[in-house]
Amino acid sequence: PRKAKRAAEAEEKEGPHDPKARLTAADLPELYRQAGVAADDDGELVRRVWLFPEDSLDDFKRRVLGLYEDQYQPAEISLFNMSARNWDQEPLRTTLQLHSRTTYKRPFEELAGSHGRKAVLTIVSALNTEENELMVTAATWAPPLSVAWQSCRPAHFSARVAAVLRKLCFNTDLFSPLPLPVHRDDWHAQYREIAQSVQDLDATRAVKPTAGRKRIYLQPITAENSHASPFPPLDTLREYVCTFFFLPADDVVLLPPITIRREQGGNAGRLHGRLVKYRTRCPANGQVFPNGQFNAKGLLASLQQPPDAFCVLGCTMEDLYLDDDDVFTAGLANLRDGRQGVFSFARYVLPAKGLAAAAPTHPDPASATQSPQLLARACKTAVHEILHMYGVGHCTFFDCLMCGSGHLLQDFSCPMWLCPVDLAKMVYIFGDEHFKILERYQRLLAFCGQRPGFQEYREFLQKAVSVVSAADDEASEAPVSAGAGPPAMTTAAAAA
Repeated sequence: PRKAKRAAEAEEKEGPHDPKARLTAADLPELYRQAGVAADDDGELVRRVWLFPEDSLDDFKRRVLGLYEDQYQPAEISLFNMSARNWDQEPLRTTLQLHSRTTYKRPFEELAGSHGRKAVLTIVSALNTEENELMVTAATWAPPLSVAWQSCRPAHFSARVAAVLRKLCFNTDLFSPLPLPVHRDDWHAQYREIAQSVQDLDATRAVKPTAGRKRIYLQPITAENSHASPFPPLDTLREYVCTFFFLPADDVVLLPPITIRREQGGNAGRLHGRLVKYRTRCPANGQVFPNGQFNAKGLLASLQQPPDAFCVLGCTMEDLYLDDDDVFTAGLANLRDGRQGVFSFARYVLPAKGLAAAAPTHPDPASATQSPQLLARACKTAVHEILHMYGVGHCTFFDCLMCGSGHLLQDFSCPMWLCPVDLAKMVYIFGDEHFKILERYQRLLAFCGQRPGFQEYREFLQKAVSVVSAADDEASEAPVSAGAGPPAMTTAAAAA
């Protein structure tokens, strides 16, 4: 009996055997494998290590080293962490620092997820090739479906809308849980985000559209003497934004393109009279950009906002950067002083190589405009960023359009649809008397049609229309309260 007890205690100490602690290239999503990520070096992959309340710093380091082939002694490695998206420049030196910084001084039970153990799953990734400097952050867990349902908070919605959201929330065929990170550059290998419910969105007092300021403006930006790829069909992009947000046609406006004028000397341009920096080489690593790059901060500051605009989204096929040490950036948004953003689709044309698409070169205009991925990726990015302007944060409930992306390949992997919690936020923003979930799904399905690049989205929408139609029929028979449990037919799935 004592031997069996010790074995049980050892198994308990190891933590749950799922998720897998050490990954190989075979564990990566198919899109990552196709791009050749970590084909020969598993040092790029994260390790998943359990942190227990009674662990000392030395205990935890030994558990980490076991997943890095015990290359070092505990004293020979340094653990760092990132809180509030800022590097802690000093390594964790004490057990107290390990626990307080990794858990952000929150109770273990709060970070433990749905596995039912008093332990925190941490994501560990190498910061250098020697693998003796490692970053540790608490894993972002997908909460139980019952928690996701409560996060919809449909108490102020009609019974019909509440019934639809409840049906969607417990449908495990439509929505997958938030995936754990696999690569060290994945979003949740670097950041741990707190879930945002509808109630949280309400508490932030996010600005809602009004009769006088409700329009979404799309502003194309070109450059003088540019060799950038052509835009995807912008009229179609405008149509998609209008359909996605279930808005009247007049509420999404495509503005005429504006052009960055090159300054003499070639290291800057001007847009609406404002200086926009330009470069052809990254000072941090010496990488050369044949088409050059414009500074995203300069472009953002140059945007002009019409008086009836709720937000303005600048879009360009020029490559962008933020600071000298950036190789590139997909874009930048200002959510404080007016809701404005500027985003580049330049790297959406070419297939991914590793974690990012190659730097744009002189393109073949025909192949660029005919790329089936370009339009779909542009549509996905546009509505993701506009949702941020409505106050919607990154999703931590499901694999969702609003999940954060640490690199382009992860961006490409995200689905085009919203999870039930973020769909509920849209109902909250626009009002359940105006925002019709079923009709919106039907319009999106009609938009997808037989367009290449939208096949997966079309299949999702077909299923969603069926589920919502059935929920609408059931809602006419019995009202639903915000505290109601899962539908009877999916209780087992919810418990799982």
